[in-house]
Amino acid sequence: MASRLYRSSNRCRFIQSWTRPATLILIALLLVLPSLVTYIHQQSEGSGRFSGEGPLPKQAGSDGVRSRPGKIYHPRTKKNLYSDIATTGVVGDAADEPLLKMKGNPVAITDDNNVSRIITAFKLRNQLPNYFTRGDPAGLAERYREGKMAFVQNVKSGGTTIKNCIVEMCRDLHIPTSYIDNRNRMETFTKYEIEAGTPNRTIFRGQGSYTICEYVRDRPCSYFTMVREPVSRLVSSYLFCQQSGTDCTKSSVNVSLDAWALNWGSMLFHTIFWHFQKHFPFKGADNCFQHQSAEFRVFAKELQHKYPSIVTGNRLGYRMTYRERQAFLSYCLENLENRFAVIGLIEEFNTSVDLYQEVYRLPFRDYLHGAKNIGRAKQEMDPSKINKMKEEIRANPFIMEALYEDIKIYEKAQEIMKLQKQAFGLV
Repeated sequence: MASRLYRSSNRCRFIQSWTRPATLILIALLLVLPSLVTYIHQQSEGSGRFSGEGPLPKQAGSDGVRSRPGKIYHPRTKKNLYSDIATTGVVGDAADEPLLKMKGNPVAITDDNNVSRIITAFKLRNQLPNYFTRGDPAGLAERYREGKMAFVQNVKSGGTTIKNCIVEMCRDLHIPTSYIDNRNRMETFTKYEIEAGTPNRTIFRGQGSYTICEYVRDRPCSYFTMVREPVSRLVSSYLFCQQSGTDCTKSSVNVSLDAWALNWGSMLFHTIFWHFQKHFPFKGADNCFQHQSAEFRVFAKELQHKYPSIVTGNRLGYRMTYRERQAFLSYCLENLENRFAVIGLIEEFNTSVDLYQEVYRLPFRDYLHGAKNIGRAKQEMDPSKINKMKEEIRANPFIMEALYEDIKIYEKAQEIMKLQKQAFGLV
C-alpha cells in the first residue's frame, strides 16, 4: 500500500513539473526550432546581391524552359609595372568568360535588378579619370603622359582633324599609333588581350577605340574625345553624305532628314555603351521600336516603309525600355568624368586642343596647320537653310526623343568643359 502511494506521489510531481511555465516554453521552442531553421536557410539562399533585394528571377529561354541566370564576368585586378597603380585585365577566373567573348545566348535585361547587375559587372576599370577635375596633376601627371591614350572619335565632331593630327605627330615623334574602327575592333581587342599590352606608349584612334584600355594592362591608359551639339552634328553628317556620298553607302544619299535623324539616334550614347548591346537583342524591323510610344511607332513605321534600308532601329536606345534608358543614362552622366581624361567641345575647338596638349604634353597645336575639318561639305550652302534644317529637327518631338541621351551627354560635357577651363586658368 505504501509503495502504491509512493509511486502515485511521484507521478503527480512529474505531471506538475511538466505543467510549469518554463517547461512549457522549452517544449514549444523544441517544437518550432526545426521550422525556424528551415525558414532562415531558405531566406539566406534567396537573398540577392543588393540590400533589400529578393531572389533573382530565373530567365526563360526561347523554348519556355527555365534556365539559370547567365554568368557575370568579374575581371581580375592586378598590378602593372607602375606598382602603385591597380589596373584590370580582361582575363577573369577560369569559370568566367572575357567581356567580348561571351558564348551562348546573351541574357536579356528584364528588370531593374538585372540592369544594376549588368552595369556593375561591366564597369570599365582600367582608365585614368579626368585630369583637371578628378586627377592630381601635381602628383599623377606622368601617368597621363607616359601611359597609353585612346582618342574616341565621334562622327562629324572634328574627329578627322584630330586623327590626322595624331598620325602626323606620331610619325615625327616615333610614337606607335593604331586605328580602330567598328570593323576591326574585335580583332584588335583580341590581339591586345593575347599580348597583354604594347611594348611602348601607344596612341589609339578611331570610332572603335573605346574600351581598348581594358585590354592593354602594362601601362596606365586614358581616353579623350571631342563632342558636338547633337542637332548640329546631325545636320552636318546629313549634308556631308548628300554632297559627298563617296564616304557613305548608296542608300544613305537620297533620304529625308527625318529618316536620317531617326537612323542615327543618340550615336554617342550608343558608342559609350556598345559593349552592352548583346543584352538588348535586336528582333528585327517589325518590332525594333516596340518600347517607344504609340505615336513614335507610327512616325517610325512610315519612315521605315519608305526607307527600309536606312530606318532599321538598330540603335541601343531603341532596344531599351524607358527604365533601362534612364538607368544607363544616369550611370553615364555620373561617370563621364571618370571615363575621359579630358573632354573637348568642337564649339571651343582651339581651347580643347590646348587642354589635350596640357594633359599629354604633346604638340597637338603644331600639327593642326590652322585648318579644321568642320563644315567642309556645306561651305557653299546658304547658312539660313542650314539653320532652317536645325529648326525642323528641334520642332520634331520624335527626333528630339531619339536624340535625348546625346543631348544630356552634351549638356554634361559643357559643365565639365567649364570645370576644365577653371582648373587650367582660363576662367
